[in-house]
This record gives sequence, C-alpha cells and structure tokens, in this order.
Amino acid sequence: MKSYFFLLFLSFTIAQDELLYVMQLSRNGATYPEYTELDWNVDPLELTSAGATQHYLLGRSLRQRYIEDRQFLSYAYNPEEIAIYAANNNRCTASATAQAFGIYPPGTAPEFSFDPIIATKSVPPNVHDYDAWIKELKQAPLEYSMSSIPVTTLFELSMDESCPAFEDISDANINETESYERHKPLYDELMKAYETPEDVSLDYMSLLRNALISGMYEGKYYKNEETTKELIEKTKDIQLADDYENYLNITHEQIRLSRVVSSGFLKRLKEALDDAIDGEGKKLEVYVGTEALLQAVLMDLFETLEPDSVPFASALLLELYKEENGHYVKITYNKKEAHIQDIDNFIDRLKTTIESKSTIEEFCRGTYKAPFYKEYVNKYWNKYGFLLIALGVLGFAVLIAVCINCCHKKSEEELRLTK
Repeated sequence: MKSYFFLLFLSFTIAQDELLYVMQLSRNGATYPEYTELDWNVDPLELTSAGATQHYLLGRSLRQRYIEDRQFLSYAYNPEEIAIYAANNNRCTASATAQAFGIYPPGTAPEFSFDPIIATKSVPPNVHDYDAWIKELKQAPLEYSMSSIPVTTLFELSMDESCPAFEDISDANINETESYERHKPLYDELMKAYETPEDVSLDYMSLLRNALISGMYEGKYYKNEETTKELIEKTKDIQLADDYENYLNITHEQIRLSRVVSSGFLKRLKEALDDAIDGEGKKLEVYVGTEALLQAVLMDLFETLEPDSVPFASALLLELYKEENGHYVKITYNKKEAHIQDIDNFIDRLKTTIESKSTIEEFCRGTYKAPFYKEYVNKYWNKYGFLLIALGVLGFAVLIAVCINCCHKKSEEELRLTK
C-alpha cells in the first residue's frame, strides 16, 4: 500500500514538471528468419508484416502520449519538433517508416492550399494521364492526407561493409569451447532437436531463436506450435549468454560490434540533452537500431541484462524534465519500473562511458568514407603487408647506408683538401 501511494505521489510530481525532451530507442521489428528450415520464400532479415505492425503500434503509442494526451508535440508533423533515425539496413529503416506512420497516421497531414487546377501546372514532364490521380488527392497534397516524414540513416547506429574492420568483426568468434561446457546439457538437447551440426555456435542458436519467434508471429511453426514454444523457452538462457558474450568480449582480436556501436548513440544522446536544457534542438527523437545496439545501451545504463531482455520492437524511452531545482531524466524500458536520475549524474555517466569506448569512426580508423582504402589497400594488406614492411625496412637501411657513405666521402675530401 505504501509503495502504491509513493508511485501515485511520484506520478503527480512528474506531472507538474515541464517536459523538455523525449528520446526513444527501439529494436527493429520481427524479420524474416535466416533459419532455412522455415519456408518463407523471402530474403532473410527483411521486415515481416508483423514487424511493421509492431512499429506502427509503437508510433501510435508515442502519438497518444505526447500529442493527444499531453499536447507536447503539434497535431500535424512539424520537422522542427521531431526527427526519426534508423541504422543503415532495410529492417531498421522499414521499422522507422512504419513507426513514423503511427506517430502521424493518414488524415493528420498539415493543411495546404491545394487547388487541382493549379496542381496541373506542376506535373512532372514525364507524367501523363494524371487527371484521375489529382482528383483522388481531393484537398491534400498526398492521398489520404498523409504526411511525408523523412527517416535519416545513421552510420553510427550500426556498422556495414563500408568499414574495413567489418569482416574482421563479423568473423570473430567467442570461446565456443568454454561456452559449450557451460551449456552442455542444453546444447546436446538442442542439437538433437534441431538436427544441427556439432560445431553449432551461440550466434547460430540466437539466430535460430529469432527465426522461431518470427515464425510464430506469422503462424509458421517448427514442426508444430507446441514444439516451437518449447524450443523458444529452452533457448532463452543461450540467447542471454550470447548477449553477454557480445558485449563483454573485448579482446583486441575479437572485439565485438555491440561494444563499439553504442558510443555513437550515447554521444548523440548527451548532445541532445545539453541542447534541450539550453532550450534548443528537437522535442522528440526516435531511433531504430539493431539488437546489438539496444543490448549495449542497456548494459551501459543498467549494467545488467535479463533473459529475453531485447525481444523484437523493444523500446527504451527517456524523458527529460525541468523542475524547480534543476533537471532530471526518467527512463522506462518495455513498461518496466521507471528509473529517475539527476541530470548532472546521468550526463557525467554518459561522458565517462563515451570516453571509455572507441567510436565506430575511430574503430574503422577513419577510413569508412574512403572506398579506395577498402577496395585496394585493405584488400591486399593481409596478403602483401609483410612484404611491404620488409621492403620498407630494407629501403630505409639502404638510405641510411647511402647517407653514411656520402658523409664518409665528404669527410675524406675535406681531409684531403686540408693536407
């Protein structure tokens, strides 16, 4: 009973404070699986219809909370108030687009002075038979009075083949022997059930689990629904082990993507909070990233993960409030208990975390914008790098020898002239 009254008091207190800024970071929605025994006839890792619905509902939830209930944002899309970002892959950009339609669904576009007769004057030269299409627009620039909302892709939310280190990271493996010993009974049972090879890895099990979940959303099961649910439950601990390994494994040769990728996002978050306190920047920023990004951010903020901690379309919501004595942040993850933190302590922690990591730009050695490096230098370095180093050392030695010889001859010449 006491805790109930405390939460009621806390909610009342927050309601009196001024909301300045909102950030939501979510994982992409359900995707078509990489596990081939489920017949999807669609490219793997593309957003499913269920995944699109997941993010549309996330968007509608944001609209309900910040537009309809609290009037924090304008009823119609205003580019000065909101920005939507996605990692540079199809599943994240498609998720972000679906979420944008949820925040500003059809019928909420700003009102424009639309005259069908005037509109015909702006028809592109290569468009013909457009009269019926213009009539369908009625009094809106787009059909159904839809808003055209941009989704910006950000390199710092993920890593792709443009980074010379991408293949090294993608091919890096954790200590599978140690992992096998820790999870041997479950491994043996899963290998028998899945009819998988004995060298199956944690990564493979994690992908398989995602495939089973996506299939269940679409009514596609592994053998049958009961077996699918059992296997999803059994792989929960292996999924968690893979999540931790991805984050904690930071040796030089096996550095993992998730340990690097969160630094760029946290840097943007810190800058956004600083701007909001100064009365600048956007009111709402929506980020859609990969599972690895959300895992890393959760570890950075809460220093722990739980089984099934990052299901499809999971969302981390941060709100910045101004109170009489300063500012504070309220952090909610998947509707769990909110974390309230003083803004100074929170920003100090962000700063410390950012400084302890490499950014993607640094990790890629600043070469991700240089196709020449990736195409030629990085391509042949492993094959001819040692030879180039040896030739360089030999050339330097020859140069030193020539310089010494020249100095020796000069000294002999000066000595001869003196005599």
